Amino acid sequence: MKFQNFRHLNYQGVFKSFEESNAALSTSAFESSNWIDRQREFLDIAIHDGNSKRIRPENLSALLTQLPDKEICIIDFGGGSGWLYFALPEVTLNKVRKYFVVEKHELILGVLPHLESIKGDSSVVSVKLEYSSTTTFDQEWLKRNLSVETTNILYMNSVIQYLPELEFLESILPVFEFVLIEDVTEHSSLSFWTHQTYYDTVIPRKIFAKNELSRELMYYDCSLIEEMRYASWENSRYVYQDNSRRYKLNNPKSYLYQTALSTRIRVL
Repeated sequence: MKFQNFRHLNYQGVFKSFEESNAALSTSAFESSNWIDRQREFLDIAIHDGNSKRIRPENLSALLTQLPDKEICIIDFGGGSGWLYFALPEVTLNKVRKYFVVEKHELILGVLPHLESIKGDSSVVSVKLEYSSTTTFDQEWLKRNLSVETTNILYMNSVIQYLPELEFLESILPVFEFVLIEDVTEHSSLSFWTHQTYYDTVIPRKIFAKNELSRELMYYDCSLIEEMRYASWENSRYVYQDNSRRYKLNNPKSYLYQTALSTRIRVL
C-alpha cells in the first residue's frame, strides 16, 4: 500500500508573523475533507503495514525502549487519526498504559467510523487508545487522565510549526516528564512564516531559526536532551519569495526535552 497523495511540499512567501501570513487566507486546511481523507489513509497504512520502517516513529520508539520499567502515558497532541499508535512496535507499546490522541473534534468524528470499519481483527483496536477534543484539553483534563504513577510524555509530530503561539504550553507542561517534538523545519539564521501548499489549499507554517525552539522551551523549564534526524516522507528544501529569491532550509529535525519534573536519566 502506498500514499495516493504523496508529493513534495511547496513553500511560497516570507512573512513576519502568523497574523500576516494568515491575513489572505479564508479557509483552514485542517478542517477540509482532504485532510480527513489523508488521515484515514495514514490510518490504513499504519494498521495494515505497521511493521514498515517507512512509517515507524523511530524516535518515539527509542525513547519508550530506554525509559525505566514504569508504565507510560503518551499525549499525542495534534495526532490526527491516531495512526502513530498503530505504527509503534509491539515491544514498546507494551509499556504504554494509555495513548491519548488530542485533535480537532471534526477530525475525530471523521476518523472513528473509519477506524471501526477497517479494524476487522479485534486485536487492532486497543483499550489503550483514546481520543480527546482540543476544546476539552486543559489542566482539568490532565488531572483526570494523567497519574503521578506513570511517566507522562507530550508528543507532537508535525504540529509545532502550525501553532500560532506556544503560551498554552506553560499551563500543561508541569505534568509531563518528557516532550518529544518531531518534524521541525529550520533556517540557519532566520525565523519567519510561509505559505505551505498542501491538502489542495494553503496553510500558514512557521520556519524556525536554528535553536529558536529550544530557547523558547527554556522559558518553560524544558532542557534539551537530544537533537535527532527526522525521517520525513516528504520535504521541500527551499522557500520561494516572488518566484525569485529562495531561502534554503535545513533538513527536518526532532528534539527531545526533559522538564523540571523529569528525573535526570540518559535516554536515546
